[in-house]
Amino acid sequence: MASDAQVEAMAAELYRRKWCDAPFSAPKPAHREPYAAGGNRASAHARIHHRVKLGELPHPRTLPCADCGHLWSEGERRHEYDHIAGYSRANALLVEPVCTLCHHRRGRERGTHIRKRGSNGRFIGGD
Repeated sequence: MASDAQVEAMAAELYRRKWCDAPFSAPKPAHREPYAAGGNRASAHARIHHRVKLGELPHPRTLPCADCGHLWSEGERRHEYDHIAGYSRANALLVEPVCTLCHHRRGRERGTHIRKRGSNGRFIGGD
């Protein structure tokens, strides 16, 4: 049976191996732009969300709708940013705050919010 001194020595050796002999890794950068290499919808949304989280862009519900002027309040339709020039990397930050009704209207006018129904009458797809 090991004495208390031997147990302490083994514990100290395990601690040293785990923490002191580990290779040093450089600290990660404080903030990195979340963006995929060619640009896509998910990356554009992540980039805007990141800017809002950092406080570089105001939350869309704090701004009036750019089309109808609707002001957000608890329990009403939400406000979101519309990527007015598309989702490409160059245009990902060109956004306007709009309410959901105006956002869907804009999408229908652009042809991006078209929902198709299946033979059973239900909508097909997720977007």
